[in-house]
Amino acid sequence: MTTPVTTLPCTATLGALMNVVITGTVMKTDIPAVRLGDKVSISFLTESNELVRIIPGQGTVLDGIAPYRICQEDFMVSFSPAGAGIAWAHLAPIPPNAYDGSPGEGWFSLMKERPIYDGMWLSSTPADRTAGLPLAVHGSKVDDNYGLTFSLKLKRSAMPSLN
Repeated sequence: MTTPVTTLPCTATLGALMNVVITGTVMKTDIPAVRLGDKVSISFLTESNELVRIIPGQGTVLDGIAPYRICQEDFMVSFSPAGAGIAWAHLAPIPPNAYDGSPGEGWFSLMKERPIYDGMWLSSTPADRTAGLPLAVHGSKVDDNYGLTFSLKLKRSAMPSLN
């Protein structure tokens, strides 16, 4: 059986948090108890202020992506497979930042008014929707490695505001 990841609190001094709940259908899976077409629910808290990304020597990144730090201790994924009960998962330890070795973090990123699309994703890096997040699945072996990739593409200007 897996054990929940031990993380630092979301912020040193908690301020306002956002509650995010995403529901949908499983489109791809390697988790034995989860099948294509099963219902999935992802819920978590995020900090309410997006990360302001700065490139040294260039300034603030103004690319329409607003990444919000996920509170790892509140992250939960549940699946409702037909006839098999409910399987659930939480975040597994996120690998350290490859650039500076700082602790790994989870990000919920919103993208607005890019040249073609709006969108959102979950990832271990603020601006890369393909990185995904590591999962610890209840009832699986500690050595089992699973991941979660969630990315949603919307028509441009589908989201009214990031503020």
